[in-house]
Amino acid sequence: MKKRVSSIVQHNEQWHGASFSVTGHELSEFQILPENTLDVLKDTLKESEHAMSINTSSGYVMHFLFPFAGRRKIGLVINNEIGNVLPSGIDDMTTSFQETGKGNVLSVAVPEDIISELGINKNLNILTLNTLAALYAFKWLNIADRKDYAFINIDGSVASVMVFQQDTLTYLRHFFYSLESNLLLETFEEILSRRELSVGAYYMFNSNGEVHLQKELIEKNFNIEITTPSLKTYIKEGDCPEWLWAGIGAALLSISPKDGINLLSSKQKQASPVNKVFLAVGGGLAALGIIVVLMYYLNYSLKARAYSYLVSEQSKIYRSVFPKAPPVKDVGRVFEDKIKSLEKDFSGAGINVSMPPLQVFAEISSKIGNQIDIKLNEFTCDEKEFGISGTTVSFASVEKIKASLGQIKEIKNIDIQSADIAAGKQIRFKIRGKL
Repeated sequence: MKKRVSSIVQHNEQWHGASFSVTGHELSEFQILPENTLDVLKDTLKESEHAMSINTSSGYVMHFLFPFAGRRKIGLVINNEIGNVLPSGIDDMTTSFQETGKGNVLSVAVPEDIISELGINKNLNILTLNTLAALYAFKWLNIADRKDYAFINIDGSVASVMVFQQDTLTYLRHFFYSLESNLLLETFEEILSRRELSVGAYYMFNSNGEVHLQKELIEKNFNIEITTPSLKTYIKEGDCPEWLWAGIGAALLSISPKDGINLLSSKQKQASPVNKVFLAVGGGLAALGIIVVLMYYLNYSLKARAYSYLVSEQSKIYRSVFPKAPPVKDVGRVFEDKIKSLEKDFSGAGINVSMPPLQVFAEISSKIGNQIDIKLNEFTCDEKEFGISGTTVSFASVEKIKASLGQIKEIKNIDIQSADIAAGKQIRFKIRGKL
């Protein structure tokens, strides 16, 4: 059965369009729409359903592991997990996810204002990022000849590196990219150094036309072979610009929207008046049900149980701290006496709780670890406080560095003094803390 599919692709600051026919597993009758404004391309495709793929830099691509599986269960917690790593609030984001294995989740978040600017219409049934659309085209065309492989996509100023084992995502890095940066080389070094990541083949896609430079550099440094698939192998007609990988992937995804990540949510889809009525009635009933449940649990038996628990809690705490001590009536008084005796012991011993600067630096280095891309430029430390400054890849990484420092018990009052964008789209930061 032949089906005609179409897509609109954002490539850097330009918009492009494509339309082609799908028969079984063959693509044919390609029509490349001339570069134009988004409104003109949407008007060209207004009579047919179509997909849209936008710059990868418009959103955040993340990887999560959960101890449970199933879209319903994951959907209950995924936004909380995404919110923990985003530099801004989750309320201003549209999210979507795909389970690539049992509890193994690929997810994406895009600011709602970016989606609003696109002007969603009723004929648009797929909205995704270029790197995810290119990945879908890569899988649909069965390009990988091995079960364990790495997918590398460079879209404008963003690089996405994914490792799949048995078609399950096991590793992901998503970062700002430039020819002057060493982050891509560092990513390959990390992949090759991790024994659990078995990579049989490497596939690189680059919409910037610089793929040969990165390919040769990586192959030379790590003695590996990287394949750069060409669309001409799969399309026998017309031109094949690099952005067409995303155009093909998005259009193919429109045939089976549930097979991939789709950023179109109920917030963007137009609801009919009947659906709005049902939603309003359903919301009212749900609110009423919640009130009834709350009133049920605020009964006398619950209060009595809570009171009984609080009365016995002091004795439980005392027995857990002093298991061999005899029962006492005034638990609070005993704790006060114990604390005063401990204070006397410590004051008499003259303990110095300050940390040497080298020990502070060692603790900071061990807590930050290798999972965060960071380059430290300065470290200062005295008896009362310390300070670090350097560069990293994103504002989210700065928050992760702060959270890592918070795990050191001798450090308190950690404060991000500054965080701004530096050269090469790196994030320059300064963090101070009290000892």
